[in-house]
Amino acid sequence: MPRTPARLSPVTVLCWAQAVILAFVSVDLLRSQQGKWLLREGGGIESVSAVLLAGAALLYLTYTPSRQTWHVPVGLILLAMRELDFDKRFTSEGVLQLRLYSGDAPMAEKLVGAAIVLLALVVLARLALFQAMPWLRALLRGAAWAWLFALSAALIVIAKSLDGIARKLAPLGIDVPADLSDLSSRVEELFELFFALALLASLTLVLRTRDAA
Repeated sequence: MPRTPARLSPVTVLCWAQAVILAFVSVDLLRSQQGKWLLREGGGIESVSAVLLAGAALLYLTYTPSRQTWHVPVGLILLAMRELDFDKRFTSEGVLQLRLYSGDAPMAEKLVGAAIVLLALVVLARLALFQAMPWLRALLRGAAWAWLFALSAALIVIAKSLDGIARKLAPLGIDVPADLSDLSSRVEELFELFFALALLASLTLVLRTRDAA
């Protein structure tokens, strides 16, 4: 007796359709010089990445209103703000730059910057304390959400490595051609978008699994 094909969820079909569209658009943007307006700093790709991260924080707060895990949505909001360059938009130096604290910046900027850095460190510490082991166990079990989270982490590491690659390699005597530097900046912005998408998908799977339990 022939097997009846499993029914496809409309959400699944929509997600795959979006993935195909995103793949084609990404390839076209990487190949076309006209994509600069979309991939520029503060452009559409960077902005939508921040929106996705903020949406993930809102999703988490909606379905997991727990005080013990406050660091998760706060971390997502910090990532969204970083994507919009809030870390250096309102201060004379970026809050992650040592020059802000060792230089002549106003004391108010130093205090605000130090508070933000301290908050980020607390978020990272609580993530390591409460989420690291469950993630590792889920990764070994082959859970989709854990591997998506690993993918998102890899994407953001690669993206940050590509950020300003010409400037980073210049002290080593390596001259990066302008076209290669331009391509790396576009890849960086796309990888940051993929990071936000993978993180949002991972969080959605976690919440769905928790709801089913």
